[in-house]
This record gives sequence, C-alpha cells and structure tokens, in this order.
Amino acid sequence: MRAALFIGLPGCGKSTLFRQRFVDTHLRLNLDMLRTRHREAILFEAMIRAKQPLVLDNTHLTRSERARYLPALLAAHFEVEAYYFLPDVDGCLARNAQREGRACVPPVAILSGMKRLEPPSLAEGFARIWAVELRGEGFVMQPYSSDSLPGSAAWPPSLHDCSLLPGAIGAPPGQAQTLSVPISASAAVESTAARAEGESSVAASHEAADIQPPRADNAI
Repeated sequence: MRAALFIGLPGCGKSTLFRQRFVDTHLRLNLDMLRTRHREAILFEAMIRAKQPLVLDNTHLTRSERARYLPALLAAHFEVEAYYFLPDVDGCLARNAQREGRACVPPVAILSGMKRLEPPSLAEGFARIWAVELRGEGFVMQPYSSDSLPGSAAWPPSLHDCSLLPGAIGAPPGQAQTLSVPISASAAVESTAARAEGESSVAASHEAADIQPPRADNAI
C-alpha cells in the first residue's frame, strides 16, 4: 500500500496537485474539510484498516506534525512518499489573495509557516522525497534525498533533469517530458526570512488552517 504526505505552505498548490494527479485513485485526508481532529482520526484509522491508498493533504510543516501519521502508516506496511513543495512565499501570498472565505488565510499564516518549516528527511521514515514546484498550471517534480533539500550544505542544487508531468506547461496530453531547469528556491528562502523577521510585531501564534509521477496502476 502507498501513501503520499504533502508538505508545503498554504497556497503552494497541494490540493491542486491532488485533484490533478490522485483524485481517481487515492482518498484524501484533509483537516480543513473534516474540521476536527476527531473526525480526522476516525477516517485515518479506517483508511489504514482498509489498506486504502491515501493522500495526506495538509501543510505538515514540522517533523512533529508529520509524526502524527507516519508511525501508524509504517506499522501497517504503507510505503510513504513525501511531496515537498519548495518554498515560494511570494507565489503563495499571491494565490492566497485570490481565494475567498475559509480558503483564504491571513498572510501571517504563510510568513510564520515559513519560519516553522522543517524540510523532510528520509530518517523520518519516508521511502522517497519528491521536490515539487508549481509552474503556471502544471507541476515540475524531481526526487531528492534528505541531504539535498533547503537548509543542507548541498543546497541549492545545480541544473537537474526534472520530470514535467502530463498536463504541465509544454507537455502533450498524456505524455511526460524531461527538461533541464535550475530550481532556485534559495532566493525565495532568503527573501522570506527577511520578510518574516519584519513581521515580528504580528502574533506568530496564528497557524495555517492548508518521482516518479503517479501512474494509472495506483502507484504514487
């Protein structure tokens, strides 16, 4: 059985990726939709008992937040993959501003989330970690080991071959392409750190409420 755990700031495209890639094959566990931890726990246990492929769609910014789910999944012999949405604070703020109602979170939730963000590590129990970038209406993904993520000595990476998923910009429908692009999230991280420091007068206690590419055989 396989599970995907999304990691990223509000507005980074997590739910969009689910709708584009997993909606026909995986169930979605999302606290924003369920509203309470009690409901979430009931559904999560049912998915595990049913050995149902699932996507954990929430921010999961810290190791402790991810540890809420990983032990139970691993004990049930799920193969868990992390989908790490590379930090893009400006993009998240812009997308969030276009949302309405509960979907729109206060900007401080994104800025304070960036300060709390702990990149995932294979040591947490993940079988694989995928770095994800939202570009236009599509997603670019590539595999990462835990020592090549932001914050490590190996970051930022040089040019890499990235998989452009079907439906992404430049990919014919139903086909995947490969292209070489520089993924430079370091600039976003640096500008975000400075920006977040400027928000020191705002209560930081407000928290956000939001490869191998997936194949038709239900594999993530």
